[in-house]
Amino acid sequence: MATMITREGLNALEAELEWLDTKERKRIAGWIKEAREGGIVENTDYDQAMEAFHDLESSIEKLKEKLSDIEVAEIDEENETVQIGDSLTVFDEIFGEDINIKIVGTYEANSLEGKVSNESPVGRALLGKHVGDSIKTNVGGNVLWYSIVSIG
Repeated sequence: MATMITREGLNALEAELEWLDTKERKRIAGWIKEAREGGIVENTDYDQAMEAFHDLESSIEKLKEKLSDIEVAEIDEENETVQIGDSLTVFDEIFGEDINIKIVGTYEANSLEGKVSNESPVGRALLGKHVGDSIKTNVGGNVLWYSIVSIG
């Protein structure tokens, strides 16, 4: 089963791959070339450059693997329920405050930016709900109780 991602998330992954594959690869190749000029035997700079090269190649392969197994979630503007890609405001019933959340695919999730994975307990509970609906879920032993204020 493919991992869901927003169009924005797909664009970010593709841009990261492009940057790694071109600019970062070129930078590390230059570093290796420069380090080789100092000789390879017991050359710490060369060893570090080669380690960075191997890390880069590993990162590129992981990104390509991710990109090969994703499905872009298309937003249906007519849909009035929470779907992947939606930004919403929920009211935290426990703390009495509004919270802005964006439902995204797993690869895009970032709690510091309010991006909640569709596969997380909160994301799963919110998907398919309407404005005015409430959800109650457990996250790490803590109860979260949200009411949906707005979608969009």
